[in-house]
Amino acid sequence: MITPAPALFGSGKEGRTRLKPVEERVVALVGASSGIGRHGLRRQGGEVVAAARWTGTRPFVAEIRDRGGEATAVVADAANPEDMEAVANRAVGEYGG
Repeated sequence: MITPAPALFGSGKEGRTRLKPVEERVVALVGASSGIGRHGLRRQGGEVVAAARWTGTRPFVAEIRDRGGEATAVVADAANPEDMEAVANRAVGEYGG
């Protein structure tokens, strides 16, 4: 079982835990050269690490930056565990952990 990082959570009413809004999180979007995830992140913000097998994420990253957001592009293959580790390391290196 994967345990979510504590940084994703804030405290809610009555001591309940709630997820922080996207704009307060670091988001790694894998397969970011196309798809529905791009649309939501483009509008919601947050710090974005956009990963895809080719450099097609660069226009997406530029668009986020043009709107005042923070984003970085990473070339990575989701089927390669080393690439996924590199995406995570890039997210931590760019935006903290």
